[in-house]
Amino acid sequence: RGFADFLPSLYCESLKSVPFQGFEATPVQASQDYLDMVAQLRAAVPERPEDLTGWELLSRHEAALGNYAAAARAQERVIALKGAAATFEDRLALVDRMVAAAGGLVSADVETRLTRLLSERDDAAGPLYYMGLLHAQTDRPDLAFRYWKRAIEQGDATAPHVALARAQIPRAAALAGVDYSLPPLPGPSAADIEAAGEMAPEDREGMIRGMVEGLADRLAGTGGSAEEWARLIGALGVLGERERAAAIWAEAQQVFAGTPDLDQIRAAAREAGVEG
Repeated sequence: RGFADFLPSLYCESLKSVPFQGFEATPVQASQDYLDMVAQLRAAVPERPEDLTGWELLSRHEAALGNYAAAARAQERVIALKGAAATFEDRLALVDRMVAAAGGLVSADVETRLTRLLSERDDAAGPLYYMGLLHAQTDRPDLAFRYWKRAIEQGDATAPHVALARAQIPRAAALAGVDYSLPPLPGPSAADIEAAGEMAPEDREGMIRGMVEGLADRLAGTGGSAEEWARLIGALGVLGERERAAAIWAEAQQVFAGTPDLDQIRAAAREAGVEG
């Protein structure tokens, strides 16, 4: 065998050295007024253990501050108070908080909860994403790929769990030896650009900017794949917003540090003239 025959396996070995990403607690910037409000809520809610609204607010705001373990405990209380009325979304929110509190790891307890959720909705993107993450973390990228593919095909492309699946499925596919291309996302397509060419200049720029802003908002809110980051940087370069493209490139270098996906984004940054 020649050296080229070993390239796919060498590439996969390099991918294995980079952990799949779950949620990680990160420092949250918040005003002192907001922190004081949450502190008051934190002190008051346990004094009224049957106050469902209070526990719901506490769970939400602890999660917003990155206090995922506290958020999970509050969400458990929400579910206990609701009893049989606890919704699918309530229980998925608990899974979100439990995984985040564990630094992105899917525990055996979470796996049991996911199995129950999927028994109710086998097409739900959230449980599908986490089951994929579990298998990715246990060295079964083939199973991770299958779960993430279902999440992508059956879920809303703008939903957070689908965005997470899209961001990680290319590496799972590579490790599993699967030739896979992500389905396109809403955004400026070749057809859109062609249609824009028939518009008045000001209308054309307005349409393109609207699409670019939609993509930027989605990446800022839920994250996304390397393909999406590259598309945003390229679009900003075309629009002449080099400073903004450079800022997105700088952020992408942190988000995708140590992953092969960064090469795709680097190529877009180079094309936009902001790589240096």
